[in-house]
This record gives sequence, C-alpha cells and structure tokens, in this order.
Amino acid sequence: MEDRRVIILHNFKREDVAKIYSMLKNEEFGDPIIAVTTEISLTWVLRDLINELIMEDNEMRKNEDDL
Repeated sequence: MEDRRVIILHNFKREDVAKIYSMLKNEEFGDPIIAVTTEISLTWVLRDLINELIMEDNEMRKNEDDL
C-alpha cells in the first residue's frame, strides 16, 4: 500500500463535507485524499478501499498533468 494519508467521512451532510474539505485543504496535512462513504464502499475491506482511493487519486493527478 502506498504511503498516503486518507480521510474517509461517513454520514456527514453535503454542506458539512464542503466545510471539512475546505478546512483540511487550508492546513498543512500533506494533501490527504478525502473521500465520502457510499453504500458500495461500506461493503469493502478498508485496505482495498484505501488502495482504490489512492489509485483513483493518482489517475486524477495524472489527468490534471496532461491538461
């Protein structure tokens, strides 16, 4: 597993997620991956979910670099 910080939020209102995201992105947390649970993600093994989030984040960063 890649050494990345991941924060998984569960059962937060959309506006609360936005506030938390803004707070974390304004601090020095090393650019963590911030995710919200879904019905599907709640069934995953945590290690597998984290690995999937890291892969998705890496792909998104790669696509940003290509623009």
